[in-house]
Amino acid sequence: MNRYFGLSLGAVAIIAGFSHRVVARETLTALGVLEPPQTALTETLPSPPEDAATGQTGLIGATIGYAQDEGASVALDGVLAPGGRDDRQLSFGLKLSERRALANATYRIKDGLPAWGDLFVGINGVTGRPTAAHDFRYAAASVVAGVVITRPLARTTLYTGLGFDNLTDPGPRFPAVAAGDLGDRRKVLFGLEHAMAGETATGSWSVDLGTELAALTKGGSIARFRAGGALTGAVAGGKLVWSADLRAGAVTAQGTTTSIGDRFFLGGTTLRGFGFGGFGPYDPVAQAPVGGTQFAALRLDLRAPELFGQDAKLIPGVHFDVGALWGLDTAAGLDTAAHARQSVGVTLVYEIGEAAIEVSLSKALNPQTTDRTEEIQFQLRHKF
Repeated sequence: MNRYFGLSLGAVAIIAGFSHRVVARETLTALGVLEPPQTALTETLPSPPEDAATGQTGLIGATIGYAQDEGASVALDGVLAPGGRDDRQLSFGLKLSERRALANATYRIKDGLPAWGDLFVGINGVTGRPTAAHDFRYAAASVVAGVVITRPLARTTLYTGLGFDNLTDPGPRFPAVAAGDLGDRRKVLFGLEHAMAGETATGSWSVDLGTELAALTKGGSIARFRAGGALTGAVAGGKLVWSADLRAGAVTAQGTTTSIGDRFFLGGTTLRGFGFGGFGPYDPVAQAPVGGTQFAALRLDLRAPELFGQDAKLIPGVHFDVGALWGLDTAAGLDTAAHARQSVGVTLVYEIGEAAIEVSLSKALNPQTTDRTEEIQFQLRHKF
C-alpha cells in the first residue's frame, strides 16, 4: 500500500496540471489547497490501497503544525492491512491541538457486499475547549456502519449509526439563545454522500454532495445538507495555476430547534481575512457568534509556482474570497439576514525541507462592526 496519509486524516485534495512541477503540487496539496470542509463521516472513511504490489502491510504518518484557528497541533494517522490481507483495511487518525482533540478509526472489508461495494464500520470522536467563537466545552462521538460503492470517477457512501453530543461549562460569552442547547443529545444517524472527481486538459475537477438525518431520542430531527465543487487549471504554459472552490450548506430542524453545535461557522481558511466564527448571526449582549443555518462561500486563487524559478521554494499568489452565513431558527431579535463578506489578498507558500509554511495577507473589504477580522493568517505543516 504505497500511500502517504498526512495531517487531514483522510481528506482528499486534488491539485493537478503540473506534472513537471511536482514540488509545487505536493506543497499546495499538503497545505490543503481546495481541501473541502470535513464531516464526521469523511474523517472516518479511508481510501482504498493504491499499490498493493509493494508488499507493504501498513503505513503510519505524523505531522506537526500550527494554525491560528487551532494553535499548535500534532497528528498521527495511518492505514494497516490486518493479517496482511489486501481485502481488509484498518485506518486510524488522532489529532491533538491547543483547542480540540479528534480521533477516528475505520475497519473496511473490500467487496463485503458483492456487486455493491465495500463494507465499513467506523468510530469518530471530537472534544473542544472554549475559544473566541465557542465559549463552552463540546464533545461528540459517533459509531457508524455502511457501504462504499466505488465506480470510475465516483464514490457513493451509505451509512447509519448512533451518535451523541454534549455542551457544558458555558462561559460569560455564551449566547443566551443557546441556553437550551446545554446538556446531552443522543441520536440515530442516516447518511448519504456522493463524490466525483476527474481531470481536465490542464487541471482537475471535483464535486461532493452529502446529507445526514439525525433522529433525536428526545424527539425531533436535524437534517444537514452540503454541496461543493472545485476546479483547477493552468495557463501561460503552466506558469500560473488557478483554482476555484465553491461550498454551500444548510441545516434544518423538525419538531425541535438546531443547536449551536449543529449550525455553521465561517472564517479562517473558509473565508480568509476573517477569524473563525468572525461573522454571521451575532448576539450583541454576549458579544459572541451564534452560527447560521445556511452558508455559501467561494474561494478564488491564482498562484505562480515558477515565478522565482522552476525549483524555487517560494510560491506567491493572489486570492479573492466571498461568502455569507445566515439563518437562525432560535432567533430572538437578532440580525439573521444574509450579508455577503468579501476579502482580497496575497498568499505566500514557502518550502523548508519537509515543512511548508503558508501566509495569507488579506483585507476584509466590507467588515461589520461586530466582525472579527484577521489580516494575517498562517499555517505550518511538517511531515515526517
